[in-house]
Amino acid sequence: MKRIVGTLILSFCVLAWTGAALRADEHQVEEKVEHHVEETTEPGVEDATDVDRQVDHGDHGAHAGWDGEHWSLAYLLPGAVADNLRALATWPNGATWYEHNPHPHISHVIMALVAFLLGMLLIFAASKRLSDPEAALVPDKRLSATVVFDIVAEGLLGLMSSMMPRDKALRFLPLIMAFAVFIFLSNFLGLVPGFLPATDNLNTTLALGIVSFLAYNYWGIRQHGLVAHLKHFAGPILWLAPLMIPIEIISHFVRPLSLAFRLMGNMFGDHMVLGIFLGIFPLLLPLPVMVLGLIVVTVQTLVFTLLSIVYIALAVEEHEHHDDHAEHGEAHAHAH
Repeated sequence: MKRIVGTLILSFCVLAWTGAALRADEHQVEEKVEHHVEETTEPGVEDATDVDRQVDHGDHGAHAGWDGEHWSLAYLLPGAVADNLRALATWPNGATWYEHNPHPHISHVIMALVAFLLGMLLIFAASKRLSDPEAALVPDKRLSATVVFDIVAEGLLGLMSSMMPRDKALRFLPLIMAFAVFIFLSNFLGLVPGFLPATDNLNTTLALGIVSFLAYNYWGIRQHGLVAHLKHFAGPILWLAPLMIPIEIISHFVRPLSLAFRLMGNMFGDHMVLGIFLGIFPLLLPLPVMVLGLIVVTVQTLVFTLLSIVYIALAVEEHEHHDDHAEHGEAHAHAH
């Protein structure tokens, strides 16, 4: 236990110092740009845009494609990579479909890919032990990827089994497990200097929320049929249907938005607070904030997955509750 605590403290000190150095370097670049904008007297420069462009080409070089992005290790990639990814994120007219922005930020895409690849590596590392059935039955003596995934899977399965039958919980577990792994890794990257949390961007969190929304509606329709699934929107009392239907529709469409904004807001605030403390005193002051950030990372992962489980359970089981009442009524009628 002492070794673990000592290792964590040492790791936090190294991360805090590295993060402060990176943040200081970022501020130096920004100050240099502002200095050129204010004091340049070079002929042929007509406005601040031209000055920015000259500073970018002179100081940033190949990283000019990342202008306007929050500093991260993505800056190590050539600017052409950023331009190509940005081209994929825009419509043929060269702008995004909602904001009509010709220069959207794509750092969250890079960080989401990093989290995805990291998750896949951990999954492959955990699956190696499962390839041998006899070895898989013996608990691992050390905290390996297999043990971690086993603990998380058992915890989520137990939570889901308390809300729905175990066979259904096993069917929905892969999606919930994927949510948990991806969101936790994306959140955790925000605590590592040089990385950004992909989940502090609404594009990422809204995509996750839409996946959850489509999944529970799909499984509800598949379980009970389209008509029975839509009957739930009318409520249990027929004459209240005109009031319940719009309320239920709004409630269901707000669910992915609430999932997205809750996760994005918490991770954006956590990352901003950590950056502020890194800039004040990088050695010891950020340590409590990093510990608090680790708690926030875990709690927000749990909140998103728990709400997704609840939505799936309501879509799958609440209809069964009404069907049981209907079948009981029919049996009672036949008895009479």
